[in-house]
Amino acid sequence: MLRIFLHTLSLLIAFMSCGHAAVFDFHTFWAQPGDVSPDKRFIYGSASLLYDAVSLEPRYHFDGAREGYFSQDGSQYVYHDRGLRRFTFATGKDESLVDLENIQYVYRSLDTHSFLFVTGEVSETNGKEQVSIYAKLDGEPLVQLASFQAESLEELNPIEIESHPDKDIVVLEVQEYSRPTTPMGDGTYGPRKIYELNIRTKELKLVVEWPAELKSSEPRPIAAGSDIYEYTSEGSYVLFKPKTGEITRTISIPNVNFHLGAVGEVEAKRTVTELGVQTHFLDIVVSGTLKTLRNIPQNPPPDRKWKRPVTFDGQSPEHAWFNDFKTLTQVDVESWTAINTYNIPVSWPVIIGYSPTKPGDLIFLKDGDFYNYNLETQHGELLDKGPQPFKLSNLSFHPTEPEFYGIDPEGNIHRYRMTEIGLSRANLGKGPESFSIDKDGETVFFLPNSEGWLRRSDLKSFPRGEYIEYQAPYPNSVLPNYSLDNIYTDTAKYLIQVDSFYSYLHDYETGKFIAKLEEHGRGDYSSGMISHPIALALAPDDSAFVSLQTDDEYSMETRESSSVTRLSYTAITDTIKDFPEADWSVVLTSEEHGLLGFTEDGTGIQVFNHSSGELTTYKTSDGNLAKTQKIPLELAVKKPASGYVARVSDSKAALSIYQNDAAGEATYVGELTFYNEGDDYLFAASNGRFDATQPVIDGVSIKKAFTFQPLNQIFEQSYQPGLFLNSFSGIELAGADEQLEAVIIPPVATMSSRNTKVSTQIELTIDVYAPQNRIERYDLFVNDKLIRTNYTPTYKEKVIVDLLPETNEFKLVAVDVKGVTSAPAIITARPPEGYILEQQKRTTERKLYILAIGIDDYTNPQHKLNYAVADASAVLEKLQQLNAGIFDSVRTTLMTNSEADKNGILRAFAQISAEATPQDTFVFYFAGHGVLSLDDQNFYLVPQDALQIYGEGSGLAKSGISSQQLREQSSQIQARKQLFILDACNSAGALLAFKQRGASQEKAIAQLARSTGTHWIAASSGDQFATEFASLGHGAFTYTLLKGLNGGADTGDKRITINEIKAYVESMLPEVTKEHKGRPQYPASYGYGQDFPIALLP
Repeated sequence: MLRIFLHTLSLLIAFMSCGHAAVFDFHTFWAQPGDVSPDKRFIYGSASLLYDAVSLEPRYHFDGAREGYFSQDGSQYVYHDRGLRRFTFATGKDESLVDLENIQYVYRSLDTHSFLFVTGEVSETNGKEQVSIYAKLDGEPLVQLASFQAESLEELNPIEIESHPDKDIVVLEVQEYSRPTTPMGDGTYGPRKIYELNIRTKELKLVVEWPAELKSSEPRPIAAGSDIYEYTSEGSYVLFKPKTGEITRTISIPNVNFHLGAVGEVEAKRTVTELGVQTHFLDIVVSGTLKTLRNIPQNPPPDRKWKRPVTFDGQSPEHAWFNDFKTLTQVDVESWTAINTYNIPVSWPVIIGYSPTKPGDLIFLKDGDFYNYNLETQHGELLDKGPQPFKLSNLSFHPTEPEFYGIDPEGNIHRYRMTEIGLSRANLGKGPESFSIDKDGETVFFLPNSEGWLRRSDLKSFPRGEYIEYQAPYPNSVLPNYSLDNIYTDTAKYLIQVDSFYSYLHDYETGKFIAKLEEHGRGDYSSGMISHPIALALAPDDSAFVSLQTDDEYSMETRESSSVTRLSYTAITDTIKDFPEADWSVVLTSEEHGLLGFTEDGTGIQVFNHSSGELTTYKTSDGNLAKTQKIPLELAVKKPASGYVARVSDSKAALSIYQNDAAGEATYVGELTFYNEGDDYLFAASNGRFDATQPVIDGVSIKKAFTFQPLNQIFEQSYQPGLFLNSFSGIELAGADEQLEAVIIPPVATMSSRNTKVSTQIELTIDVYAPQNRIERYDLFVNDKLIRTNYTPTYKEKVIVDLLPETNEFKLVAVDVKGVTSAPAIITARPPEGYILEQQKRTTERKLYILAIGIDDYTNPQHKLNYAVADASAVLEKLQQLNAGIFDSVRTTLMTNSEADKNGILRAFAQISAEATPQDTFVFYFAGHGVLSLDDQNFYLVPQDALQIYGEGSGLAKSGISSQQLREQSSQIQARKQLFILDACNSAGALLAFKQRGASQEKAIAQLARSTGTHWIAASSGDQFATEFASLGHGAFTYTLLKGLNGGADTGDKRITINEIKAYVESMLPEVTKEHKGRPQYPASYGYGQDFPIALLP
């Protein structure tokens, strides 16, 4: 293996090009962890990971990069991985600078785009290692300068390179090496050969050959053309003549260490002690004469790692810092004297700089985590990393229902149900160490712990219910023992349990152990036989079992091994004993057989040859061949009907989904990750779409090409509810999202503020732009409530806003035409305290506005519904009744049938908008039709006067109320607490439209909630229909909603909040619809505003 190590160096190389002198200052200094880009936008975490310098979130990743550095202006990042590449932040363009394989080290010029490369590879001619030196000078093609290869020994020891007084030459040291022949032995070193390499002419000249025992730095001439060379050895300075090897001068001084510095200079590091105080100096002296050029005081000691931290306000820092384990020392940069010492919570952190958001605080990096350290309180804390992945193990999928189970690190069992709007979770409490759901979907086999016996339980009562225990005589072994399979038939007389060592026969009903059947999985080394894991099957009537096993037989005499595969049949009798003798056994011709089991009538046993594609049937009676036939592979391999399989990635705490084709080839579909104790999740599909819960959307980024893209910035474009269910159910995913670029550059939103003449107002200056796409709009929020949207923003637009009598957090986001959202710009403002106190003393009436709409009788009789009016009336009455004790007044508007035409609904919104104030609450309830238009892919509520609802050309853009109009109505109503409830029923004639729309309605509702900072609950999701039952007198959704308001959603404090009613409806509606023999209906709920009480129980 080639091992190349190049000492930190500065090569000063100059050469003549086109009549002009060009000086190249080459370095191997790459960016180091904690370095900040020159424009202070990014922090270097590693060669493959860059962080945002303000949010401290991962921003860019370059998989496989080994080193990297920022350009002088910070606009580009250069890195090497199988070549040298350059990434431009403004455009997202990644381009190749040098296409060169096997790069070991790269030197770069700080002032020009010039590079030197050292590569290592195995020679194709003789198989020996070869090291080459290449140059890529600014504007010139890549050229090979020299090549070296081991001759007498095995490989080349690290090549070392040093500068030379001649500006066209570098000095190389080459040494051959052989590895130790014993584990504790020393390797063999050849002589050290010193070469001079001319970069312009490629001339390579051997200068001197030294014995391997001489330990020194790389030698170099003391001046251009000089025959005297210099080097340092163990702190001493040495001059010698390379032609003769004569040492002309050696200088050793106590407490002084010599090192070669820049060309023509030597560094002398010395320590002076006066009156018990140590002072460290770095003296710069002339090569050869050692005449002092300058000396520099160095405190802290030169061997300490110190850093002058970055400031984000443009000011130069007055102090430097160095760390020693868990101590930070503050140093004055002028005198290099220590000022303060601080204890920190972690050891050896990388100091980044002063916080851009908390002036005076330090930020440092440790193992990928950022810490904020307050110098005044001397308190350090780990910065919030957002939602954290939550690992589930032992995932078990239900064979017929869309649900799966898993075990968390604390031993709790979680059940997840896949729905059209995402995943719902239930924590079933502490459970066994491992378990699996059987093929009938009703039975669970589990092991309570690593040493416990196998148990069987009913899934409905698992893990708390009664169980049957199968007490097998497990072997005493230090090796791990795993439960591999449980085999039984519909007859359910016997159970065969298979673990890592044996197979056991039990009575299925009682769990009684009967006999050990086979031994497998470990070697009988005395006989030279090693058994592989076994395949078994029970006869349909439980009268016999069959096994298929391959044994490796090793002959001690001939030292040869062979494999034997046997198919064995054994009858099960009342007197069966351990390891029963087979009734018959057949030796198969190939190891490539798989056991398919008994035929349905039990007269034959089938095995399949995976290589030849032959299906062979043997007679149960005697093992004779019955027939052989060729069949397609996919008919022989048992797999889920959907063709999808799940694989668990333990290292990433994620569930990966793959699709198997007929040939068994797996295609990656997506990955599911859990967060926050399993309550939240993210499913990222291979086509670029995602489904996630709100905390994950707001706090997690996913990889897209080179970027870590925050989910909330691509929400409008890439969010797709129910994506995981569709992926896992075998529904073909849409193609990759071609509207989004490979590297997404989000729009930018900036905002500044100034006071106005009115102390209760603030003037905001808003500026938005999109470097990649055109701006569509900006949204302005105060305390998470949308207050302004502008689709035609102007440059540095000024907006005057009334301040609320509290702390006001203004948030500005920009959205481009492809739905990509900017990072928010945030400003906090607070009116005078006197105004706040005055408003608090005022007896301001707190009002609840309820607008309830129910439509049974549409103008078009084909759209008639049965219970919409009853639903709207009941909900309004119940909300009015339960909120009398919460609000000073409840103002209601009920609109039914002909009253609820489009103009009437919009007039009702306008009336509430004219009256409501910020401290009020608004609830909108709609029972009627709600559809996605095939014309413009927009979601609409359907007023009473709409004539055509479904199909193309329905005209909903004119007759319906669009999601954008709902958004505008929400923003115009000043009430900060808002709830929208949509019981949008759909007639059977809507089936085609709903099948075509997929999850678009849920996405539209989610976008409404997110963009307005309000709460939304919708009755049905995906391609479902909100269900009406005559026995209930209501739609199923409203029936469940009313039960929740009547106390079902109460958690014990007699107050029902928005989040409580949402959780209740999400949990109970599927059960209600199943109970009344309907298709399970899953509501969609989204909330981005403050939680607030909506009912006070008596």
